[in-house]
Amino acid sequence: MDAPLSPDFRLSDTDGTRDGQLASSGESCQAALLLARTPPEEWDAADGVEDAESPGPLSLAREAVRIGWEETANPGPPPADAEDQDAADAYARSFALARFARRVVEGDPHAWIEALASYWGKVPLPFDVPCSVAVEDDLSIRIGLDLPSPSAPGARASRSERDARYVETCCRVVLTLAADVFRVLPAADSLYVTAARAEADPATGHPRRAILLRLATDRASLAAINLAAVTPSASFEHLGGALRRERGELVPLAFEGA
Repeated sequence: MDAPLSPDFRLSDTDGTRDGQLASSGESCQAALLLARTPPEEWDAADGVEDAESPGPLSLAREAVRIGWEETANPGPPPADAEDQDAADAYARSFALARFARRVVEGDPHAWIEALASYWGKVPLPFDVPCSVAVEDDLSIRIGLDLPSPSAPGARASRSERDARYVETCCRVVLTLAADVFRVLPAADSLYVTAARAEADPATGHPRRAILLRLATDRASLAAINLAAVTPSASFEHLGGALRRERGELVPLAFEGA
């Protein structure tokens, strides 16, 4: 079990926003995030990363071990020596982290989003992923991801190889972030992910979003899979995820206005 690290969190005792991006209503709490691409040089060389569409690290989930919020929620007794400033400062940090951990355990949606934003910032990703995350009133998680367009075929790969790699990479990103939801949030049990790509409607020229992937899953279904050994697209479809391929290319399931 991992222990949460206090520098990762604002540790606010209020429902304050993260850079003005977090909003709430009577039904949900939501935020817009930008998950940054991990430079290939920071990945394990054994993973064979060649470019932004390579599958990336072999393991979809960084760690199966969940975050130990329950244990952290108890800061313990204050230091016996009230004159020891270092001990007092350390206890103050522990107390603030414990207060934040209690908010996570108790299902505070603002704390859930703050925790996800912090841990997702450490997920190895092959490209930047703008995303939205919402905690619904029933504590289900709804995630929207923006995917890039596939790169043009290069000298090292044919179009079919590029298309196959793009499908696997997109499915890998969805499954990795989904697995991290259940790792970071012990009380979360279900989530819904939509991954889309921005494009122009060829008929009108107006921007639109092409829905490429949809996944609705729960903790038990994802926990039953050995993510370190799967083919991402096969695992995605095994979980009931929706995707469509034509001649190997990932094509839209539907469209929506930008």
